[in-house]
Amino acid sequence: NGVDVIPSCVLPTIPVLGASTQFAVDCSSAVVNGDYFALIAATGSNYVDITITSVISQGQILIETATVNGIKFSSGAVNITSSTTSIRLFASGTPSATGTNSYSFVVPTSPSTNCSFSVLVKSATGTFAKPANRCSEILAENPSSTDGYYWVRDASSNKYKTYCDMSNGGWTLVKSMSEKFI
Repeated sequence: NGVDVIPSCVLPTIPVLGASTQFAVDCSSAVVNGDYFALIAATGSNYVDITITSVISQGQILIETATVNGIKFSSGAVNITSSTTSIRLFASGTPSATGTNSYSFVVPTSPSTNCSFSVLVKSATGTFAKPANRCSEILAENPSSTDGYYWVRDASSNKYKTYCDMSNGGWTLVKSMSEKFI
């Protein structure tokens, strides 16, 4: 660095680790956890597990993806050992639009390889955070919606969880009675 070293000075020994951490992954078996909704921030339940198939060289790593549609995935500091079987990448951020997004990262191998996985971001309409006015509104915004329970609101903005029949045009269940009641 351009600074003269005093000749009588004894420099300390600096241990140097071996080659960088290397491991093999199976990106095709990535497991995406949690539901991802447009305009709703990711939480601790939003993460992806990547399977490690073999550890070639142990060490500490940090894996991050680029930010796509407002979401980024990161492992934080992870110590890879011979017994490591997977890496968990946590989501952070808020997706701005619906659709399927692809995320990728570089696996530190020699030569390096890319790993990628896809995440589906759904419409938030029909969730507790953003209840719909009716089931047909949910279906209109997201035509791939399936039959099931969704959140709707009444004229006073009270929230109710109700069954939506999406396969028959987005019908809303208004009232149900059990056989015992009838």
